[in-house]
Amino acid sequence: MQHYRFKFIAAIYAMIIASPLHAEQDETSSKDKHSKEQPKKPVIMPRVDVIGAPENLEHISGSANVLDKKTLEQSRVFTVNEALRKVPGIHARDEEGLGLRPNIGIRGLNPTRSTKINLLEDGIPLAYAPYGDNASYYHPPIERFDRIEILKGADQIRFGPQTIGGVINYITPTPPQKFGGHVQAIGGNLDYFNGKVQLGGKGLLLDLMH
Repeated sequence: MQHYRFKFIAAIYAMIIASPLHAEQDETSSKDKHSKEQPKKPVIMPRVDVIGAPENLEHISGSANVLDKKTLEQSRVFTVNEALRKVPGIHARDEEGLGLRPNIGIRGLNPTRSTKINLLEDGIPLAYAPYGDNASYYHPPIERFDRIEILKGADQIRFGPQTIGGVINYITPTPPQKFGGHVQAIGGNLDYFNGKVQLGGKGLLLDLMH
């Protein structure tokens, strides 16, 4: 009799344990079915603005400068080094003459391979390994950018590693809604040639350089 009583108690105990497990499995399966029915929404990351609008210059702690499109066009700068030399406190040292491997120093820091500053393009680090090897082995040409933001001060630590000297953020042009574009070709001695084709429309922009 005691043997049957033990089996009865064990069966009741198993039913009590199995009931919440079965309910949890049903709830999980319903969630999986619901997630499969509804497509996942794309994750939109917030835009990284080092300075943003020119009106923000008055509210930024430290020293900040912006080289806008008008300044770059009127100055007819040939490389990034020539553009950055217009900003006080920046020492840009040429290496090959074309600005492909700039050596940028801020406030007396060593400019070799721009290792003491954080180079960004639209808020994204230019270096392949910004947390390890921040050396700039390649740099996009100046024709690719619409304006340049330079920040020196306490706020620079918010934008990533290697910000001892400061942060330089290169801003690319905004893709146009109407279709259009332009072609640019520059030639010189010693077989120098620089060609650029830019086409855009409906929020897309294609930029080819050689």
